Amino acid sequence: MAIADKSILGIGIYSPREAARYARASTARFRRWIYGTKRSDSVIDPDIPRDGSRERVTFLDFAQALSVQDIRLNVGVPLQRIREAYEKARKDFDLEHPFAVKNGIFIFGNLNDPSHCVLGIYPRAEQSIDPDFLGQKAVQLTGKKKGNLLIFEVVQEFSRRLAYSTKGLADEFLAFERFGYRILMQPDCRFGKPYIDGLVYEAETLADAAKHEGGVDKASELYEVPKNAVKAALAYMHELETKPQKISPKKIAA
Repeated sequence: MAIADKSILGIGIYSPREAARYARASTARFRRWIYGTKRSDSVIDPDIPRDGSRERVTFLDFAQALSVQDIRLNVGVPLQRIREAYEKARKDFDLEHPFAVKNGIFIFGNLNDPSHCVLGIYPRAEQSIDPDFLGQKAVQLTGKKKGNLLIFEVVQEFSRRLAYSTKGLADEFLAFERFGYRILMQPDCRFGKPYIDGLVYEAETLADAAKHEGGVDKASELYEVPKNAVKAALAYMHELETKPQKISPKKIAA
């Protein structure tokens, strides 16, 4: 259900360009995932529908896009198949944000042959198609046998830097960690902007201070924060300008 008429407080709000930057994706690619193009549908449905030329992305949109990016970057599953999995998870398991739920999307099959891989999901126990299922087995979302329980020995998990609320929805993203500091994104904190955990400042604020106020030492003194916090902010802002690296598949028992 879209939230166009609800308060935007506490849900994290970004422009597509801003969210794409935090995801380390191109703006064009990110917008295609969220809004589609003239020739292709979107992969996910945005929480806030486009209003003319006005486009706003929520934290949960961002979290789902991270899963899409992981699947595309690490395995190369076609977008059409990812969209198919998204729609089936929403329809069959009443999951409004299926790519932003704990134990969400998994890849099954030969990871070296994306064209034959299928996508699955661990549904919540109370939504299971089998009362004895208890959410312990994954359900196939794509392919000829979609809807079946998957019993393969290994699966591929995505979005490992997302943390989840007690309701099982993504509510935190570990954007960066170095120099003894973590940089987090949370929908109900600073409108979802990346900030230094344990401090009151956004990462970009400290990084800009170091760049324009005379370096790390000066920024540390000006904002009364440890030097390593400023170094972490600078390193994070630099990383945002680089492309994400492909991560070796993480195999776990199904």
